Amino acid sequence: MSPSFPDNPLDPPKKQRLVSLDVFRGLTVAGMIFVNFVSLGDLGDLAAAGKLDAKSWLGQIYLWIDHAPWHGSWNLADFVFPFFLYIVGVAMAYSLAKYRDSDRRPNRRTYGHILSRVAWMMAIGLLINGLVYSFCKIPKDGLFDFEHLRLMGVLQRIALAYGAAAVIVLNLPKKAQWATAGLLLVGYWIFLAFVAAPDAPAGHFASGVALFDDQRYNFASYLDRALVPLDHLHKLATKKGYDPEGIFSTLPAIVSVLLGYFNGVWLKERRMVRSNNSTQMAMFGLAAIVVGRVWGSFFPINKNLWTSSFVLFMAGWALLLFALCYELVDVRGIGRNLAKPLEWMGLNALFAFVGSVFMIKIIYFNNMDGCGEKVTSIYKYLVDALFGWSGPANSVILFALFTVFFWNLLCYWMYRMKWFIKL
Repeated sequence: MSPSFPDNPLDPPKKQRLVSLDVFRGLTVAGMIFVNFVSLGDLGDLAAAGKLDAKSWLGQIYLWIDHAPWHGSWNLADFVFPFFLYIVGVAMAYSLAKYRDSDRRPNRRTYGHILSRVAWMMAIGLLINGLVYSFCKIPKDGLFDFEHLRLMGVLQRIALAYGAAAVIVLNLPKKAQWATAGLLLVGYWIFLAFVAAPDAPAGHFASGVALFDDQRYNFASYLDRALVPLDHLHKLATKKGYDPEGIFSTLPAIVSVLLGYFNGVWLKERRMVRSNNSTQMAMFGLAAIVVGRVWGSFFPINKNLWTSSFVLFMAGWALLLFALCYELVDVRGIGRNLAKPLEWMGLNALFAFVGSVFMIKIIYFNNMDGCGEKVTSIYKYLVDALFGWSGPANSVILFALFTVFFWNLLCYWMYRMKWFIKL
């Protein structure tokens, strides 16, 4: 008997569904899977070892795929997470439309569904962080590592940003929603620009180093370390002092969701699907990119700190790409068949993302040689066996593309079976 999954009351009615949003979501998830697998290949280390020509145009593209180390966060990997938060906001404009378009007020059941979705995403994120993936370590350490459980993460940030944004839009009028978004961005900038970390060494900022330029001694990193024990932060907190999905930097991430929500509300009010909508979205997107870039000249675009300039810059690019998907898929229809593989992934985005993360953990932390002294990870074995003929760097890229294709096939199978896993 085929399993069925009940419709979530917060999901938009099928007649209002934007196929372009599913395509955009699928493209974002495919990008997440691709960059996550590329990061396993340590292309930077290959360049340092002379196995990748960092000065060639291809080498520069390869190195551009992975996250930027600090400021200047516009590498390919830096785009996918804010895109997903933006998409969450756009979808929320449709799922919560009945409360915006009428006098109907949200009730306890409404908040119960929101809280349930937040709790499930948090739980899955904690499960991903805490499982012991090495089969060799399980007999000794058990299946779950509570001692070093990282509390924050990608799904945790999505959950908290979604939950906070939902409460804001359900309880505040439109102008107050915009004011809240602006207050969060400006307030976050003020804290990082003018409030020094209390644990910074004496005279640390006397040399003219901006408060947000230092990875360890900025207010966001300090607050994360103050609120969460070091063993429960990202491993970068031990090495460099910060958590890339910390608690304080989740505040501007709420605005990433709200900006998507504002876009969704605006688009829904247009009622008719037409090219004029695409053009105006593209113009808004370009404006956000320019404002984010200008703000970034004195408050750097930084993914790890999720700076306010990063929020606007990435929201602008998300709006541009969404406008392109909207024009090609919903308005003209010429890209609908070509974009079907992305639509399959978009309809099962949670399944594809979570499943691919489990896949990464298993093949990276387990060896082909069992628990003996020889160490050849399953990941390294598969990369060499399938694409080793192409060279060290090319094999990393080809394997990452292969995994995207693999998860796309699984999503296609689920699409054919009419299995759609949502929270």
